[in-house]
Amino acid sequence: MSYDQLRKLIGTDKTAVYLSLPPECYPSALTGLSTAGLLDSISIVVTEKPLAPTLAQGQKFLELLQQQGKESQVAFVEHFLLKETLQNILAFRLSTPFEQLFNRDNVAEIKIYALEKLTAKDRPAFYESVGGALPDMITHLLAIAYPFLIELPTSFNVQDIRKAKETVAQALRVTDIPKAVFGQYNGYRQECNNPNSQTMTLIAFTVEYPNPRWQGVPVKIITGKGLPDKYCGIEIVFKQHSNASRIFPSATQPALVFRHHPNEGISLHFDIKQPGVGMQIQPVKMEFTYSALNQVNQPAYLRLLSDVLGGDLSWFSGPVEAIEALRVADDLQAGRVPSLVNYEVGTYPAKAKDWLPTEVQGWL
Repeated sequence: MSYDQLRKLIGTDKTAVYLSLPPECYPSALTGLSTAGLLDSISIVVTEKPLAPTLAQGQKFLELLQQQGKESQVAFVEHFLLKETLQNILAFRLSTPFEQLFNRDNVAEIKIYALEKLTAKDRPAFYESVGGALPDMITHLLAIAYPFLIELPTSFNVQDIRKAKETVAQALRVTDIPKAVFGQYNGYRQECNNPNSQTMTLIAFTVEYPNPRWQGVPVKIITGKGLPDKYCGIEIVFKQHSNASRIFPSATQPALVFRHHPNEGISLHFDIKQPGVGMQIQPVKMEFTYSALNQVNQPAYLRLLSDVLGGDLSWFSGPVEAIEALRVADDLQAGRVPSLVNYEVGTYPAKAKDWLPTEVQGWL
């Protein structure tokens, strides 16, 4: 179908276009839509990840959007932020006293994780083509951080939220690159039929948001395939001697978790006295789960399409966020050590232990 035929099919009513294309095709697709006069009648252009194969190409795509005055019309699919728990971060900040604890004086570190039990054996060609775990997941992982790191906007319309997230995205810096872990599970090279593959199936790295509120707080990010189980969420670990530890004085190091999987919900980890005689201390967690509401999240793509058709782009990324994610990936690739850390399927590489959340520490 030509763009002219597509224009006749769409008509003049405002509508949305969903482009699920290889990243190198987005600029030409956008140009074609514009040339055919379709962008004037399209209210939203939704794209899949990654937005571009390289940072340089991503920047050219952004320039094209800006030249055509269409930057605000493009939304980048962000499946993780369509999950209720991760959307709840802003509501939690607004409605609880924890907001006053979210700063460099009280937070020791932030951990963001998307750990998968599945391997890449069902799509090794795709994994090889995109370059593995880093380009596949970088936009998702950084997007989880933004609602927590942003300054609460004065209003919650789409543009204010997007601007706040862009401020964080443009300032994020990769730190301690020599300590980053680039891993590949044993057996991947046979699955992709490339005995020399350097594609990573696990990446663990650290970024920092160097503003007055968060400077010096490491944001530790990890994702990988072929691991013991599936876990996804964000964990805020408080300092041992902070206002948080005054609230929970018996806690060794209290942690607050926004968990997407498993058992989606919000939990607080702290210590209690064991039942019985004496003062033996044990860690426990107090939690809220969505199962308590007897409600089930919509499947990711159903929620995505509902939001697009309803014109709600609050939880979609903008082009600037997607391109800044490519910058972070480029910085990591530039500092990447030549050799990969190998690990067996169903295990965590020991070198990645500092990035793992509290709930999976028992696997090591």
